[in-house]
Amino acid sequence: MAHRSKVCTAMADTEGPLDAVALREALAAAEAEYAEIQTELSASQEELQEARRSGSVLLTAAEAALAPLFAQLAAAREETDQILSPVLGKDEEASGPGGLTSKEAVEAEIEHLQTDIDHFKAATYRLQAEDRQRFHHLEKLRNELREERLENGPVILGLGV
Repeated sequence: MAHRSKVCTAMADTEGPLDAVALREALAAAEAEYAEIQTELSASQEELQEARRSGSVLLTAAEAALAPLFAQLAAAREETDQILSPVLGKDEEASGPGGLTSKEAVEAEIEHLQTDIDHFKAATYRLQAEDRQRFHHLEKLRNELREERLENGPVILGLGV
């Protein structure tokens, strides 16, 4: 086991056999440590749930906000193509601000919006990865506490504490 609890370390540092009072104190300390870990676990789980909800809401909101824009851009592009094709001919394009054609400007805007979506998705994935890390850390703490109880439980129970 890579990690020893504060209680086990304190018990190992004592000289000679442990009496009932020392074991009761060790048990009380272990229970306090357990309660502290449980509180930390609960807070981390709440934080995790909030991060999940926030990430989902953020991604859903971004997609919902961008969907109508994509539809409007596609409609505007189609409308512009229909209007400009007879006037300019099929191979010519109207030049807009910055030297970009209206078609290029719309495509640039679509690309920018797609980049924003990718950014929000990456943020969601990052939050989910942090969530998994917290979960694994909490599981590790639970397992260590369980191991400590298994290792020290028979000693404490054998003395009637």
